[in-house]
Amino acid sequence: MNLTKYMNLIKIVALLLLINILLKIPNQYFEDSFLAYHIFRSLIQTSILCFVIFKFKFKELLFFGRSTLWALALGIFLLFLSISKMHSMLEANGEFVPLSRHSLFVLSCLATGVFEELFFRFFVFNYLLKKLKKNLLFSILVTSALFALAHLTNLFISSYDTYSVINQTLFAFSIGIFLQVVNIRTNSLVLVMFFHALINYWGSYRSKLVQIIPETLSEQTFNDFLTTFISIILFSLLILLPLSWVLIRNKIETKTT
Repeated sequence: MNLTKYMNLIKIVALLLLINILLKIPNQYFEDSFLAYHIFRSLIQTSILCFVIFKFKFKELLFFGRSTLWALALGIFLLFLSISKMHSMLEANGEFVPLSRHSLFVLSCLATGVFEELFFRFFVFNYLLKKLKKNLLFSILVTSALFALAHLTNLFISSYDTYSVINQTLFAFSIGIFLQVVNIRTNSLVLVMFFHALINYWGSYRSKLVQIIPETLSEQTFNDFLTTFISIILFSLLILLPLSWVLIRNKIETKTT
């Protein structure tokens, strides 16, 4: 494969990953305000990405129509439903989370969802689709692989252990495929942004919202890692990937005929 025509993409991905790493290193100095710092970090990266999108004239591909309104309404509804469910669950467990902290946590999940979906599901995918002459399947797989590999930058966060990052990276690949397929089928980047935010919301509330001691979360044994690893493999092979194929099969077959 001739990598010359992908050099701009490689440079942009490398630059944004480097910025991501540099912004994650100071995490340890913001233990008391890490949610606010997380939002700040995402806003910086999103601002740089918006400049890149305008630079490459990809803004014309951004579609905001009637589907955006229903996606926004559905996303807000699901988010409020999740917040209500979370509040009831924490209350039943006798745990109290200040409203200010819960609000910051929600915003941090949304900020991450907006940046990562705009970067991978929109910019990287459309760049590849253009360069690969509309090869839909390969564009989805490469985009999802890059999305997964980007999660390895979490190794630079002291509260993450290697086992959890490996599992996170594995899950990111399969969920990346699913989110890309949903984006293609619905033509709604806003919807997948909310889906991404909800996945982060339920996936990280123990450490970021309830604030269970990080050391407790990071002390995974190899058996814990293996159990989670196998669960992710099964969930991906039995649910996420088959569902993604069902949703995208007709479009792929249409492209190849």
